[in-house]
Amino acid sequence: MDGTPPLLVRALLLGGLLLLGALLYAPGLSGGWVLDDLPNIVQNGRLVIHHLTPGALLQASFSFKAGPLRRPLSMLTFALDRYFFGPAPFSFKLTNVLLELLNALLVYFFGRALLEAYRRLEDSGTDGRLAFAVAFTAAALWLVLPLNLTSVLYVVQREAAFAATFVLLGLIAYTRIRLRILTEGKGWLRLFLLLPLLEILAALAKESGALLPLYALVVEFFLFRFRTQPKTGDPRLGARRDRLRLLAFYLLTLVLPGLAGLVWMLHAGYLDYAGVPFTLGERLLTEPRVVLHYILWVFIPRVEDYSVFHSITVSRGLLAPPTTLVAILALAGLLALAFALRRRAPLVGLGIAFFFAGQAMESTIFPLELVFEQRNYLADYGLVLALSAFVLLARPRGELRLARIALLAGFFVLSAATLLQWSLAWRNNVTLGGAEAAFHPRSPRATYFYAQVLSDRVLAGHPSLYPRARRALIRAAHTPGHDILPDTTRLLLRARLERVFDAPRLLAIERALRTHLLTVSDVNGIESIVHCVRIGLCPIPPKDLAALFRAARASPHFHSLGLQRANLDVLESNALAARRAPWPLVRSWSARAARVMPANPRYRLNLVAIDLAMGDPRAAARDLALAQRLDRLGNYTLVIRRFARAVRRALARSGQTKRSPTLGTHPRRQKEGTAPHR
Repeated sequence: MDGTPPLLVRALLLGGLLLLGALLYAPGLSGGWVLDDLPNIVQNGRLVIHHLTPGALLQASFSFKAGPLRRPLSMLTFALDRYFFGPAPFSFKLTNVLLELLNALLVYFFGRALLEAYRRLEDSGTDGRLAFAVAFTAAALWLVLPLNLTSVLYVVQREAAFAATFVLLGLIAYTRIRLRILTEGKGWLRLFLLLPLLEILAALAKESGALLPLYALVVEFFLFRFRTQPKTGDPRLGARRDRLRLLAFYLLTLVLPGLAGLVWMLHAGYLDYAGVPFTLGERLLTEPRVVLHYILWVFIPRVEDYSVFHSITVSRGLLAPPTTLVAILALAGLLALAFALRRRAPLVGLGIAFFFAGQAMESTIFPLELVFEQRNYLADYGLVLALSAFVLLARPRGELRLARIALLAGFFVLSAATLLQWSLAWRNNVTLGGAEAAFHPRSPRATYFYAQVLSDRVLAGHPSLYPRARRALIRAAHTPGHDILPDTTRLLLRARLERVFDAPRLLAIERALRTHLLTVSDVNGIESIVHCVRIGLCPIPPKDLAALFRAARASPHFHSLGLQRANLDVLESNALAARRAPWPLVRSWSARAARVMPANPRYRLNLVAIDLAMGDPRAAARDLALAQRLDRLGNYTLVIRRFARAVRRALARSGQTKRSPTLGTHPRRQKEGTAPHR
């Protein structure tokens, strides 16, 4: 570009920016595992590989059902981290920081590609120095956004960052190829081959990577505006042919995959709102308020606003609460502004629409948690791009130049300082939990997380923390909207440390179960109690344990639930087995779980284990065959093979078998951010 700063200057500026980013994230590298890190990574035995063979790598890639596509590329990176550097969280977090710095570079190159196309197509008067300033400023602001921290220091959220890597590569390629098509008439084959490949890789890192063609459509709509390069011969024929190619491109990469994915997810139950404390309509009403919060968290960075957990009141109507209608109107106005700026300030409009495109999957129809910061990891680049373009490209460009620079510099410094504060909170789980509880005292999950961290420290050999943990648990139990986990942890702590059965606490848990919809966290709490009883550390009488299950089954709308109901049946089966109940009774509860979730092979595999323990290999063979038919995607191939060998041995012994010590466990389709007691 004419007037572009020399390569050495650009390299020094980018190097300094990346060094600053590394320093800002450095305090959080000493932090521990958090929440979903545990089931996905720490407790995932199939993630541990001892050889870099294709079979071992494939096993690790599909070792956890983290999403509809199982996110194999991200899981593979976790396995390689563990293989080369061991199980400590430091190396995992360091990899995440390095990935963040790589993505900052890609964000810069994407901005350069956009500015080059802008200069060639919209404003040839923009010199190279100004174009570099816009691209560099947007990348710098994106790197220091505190809203992105959870995608870096929360290890498992590497999935979002890794998917963004492929999306950014795709957007750089799309922007450059489309410009070449317009200026040289070449590049169609590369576009049709490269973009679908990067889309697939992005989606295999995390499903949000499938938004790549939607992001590309935003770039097309605001910057290229479906313009075509006439070929030799009839210009109208060439333009029509190229428009058809564009239409075919978006049909193949966006429309058809989107429709197919939606149909498949409907069939697979990913739009099932049973067991979720809001309806589809209520979610669609609530999300505008959530998205408005995301925008405010970008432009008004305050450390007390950020959290792994966010509690928000569900919108029950347009005026319940009134901010629902305000948020809908505000977002509609922002979208209208983006379209109005399509020709006057295309990069500003592009940035706004880019942010909304990033919300199209996780902030719309799917029954996910309402608020998570990592959903903005790439989307929020659109906001800082819009700000940078608005401030630096506004005409007349020489007017108030120092004021414009001061505005962007002030925002950068404020964001960087807030990011450093938030990174310091992540230096260990106690400081993180303390910050969560202090900044979000009305959040039941934030207050319980702090109590859980302290309780885990007590059980790990720090009994002096017991009074502090007890106070934190009491505080969490008095937070509006809490589940049974605070009382469950208090019960277990007393049982394990004092060998005392806290009957009043168990009665409080039973009362709570009867009064609210049974959640995944509630089932996890009951599982913790059952496990403590099974290993002999919790002296809870059998009749009281049975009363706990009755209370859970008396919860509102229990019979409309699927996953929680089936998992509770499995837990009751395990509890009966721990008490040496008759095997037919044990089997009856697991059979109920299999009937509740007839398409899930895991529940049928539980029956295989019980059949073998009962000495009935023929029944085990029947259940195993059914489980194998249900396992269409091969998720349980290794388990099925192990059971097949056991069934063959049992048949060879003519039905003589030993009592099995374990029955298998229910699958965890745990929601993002839930915090079961560990």
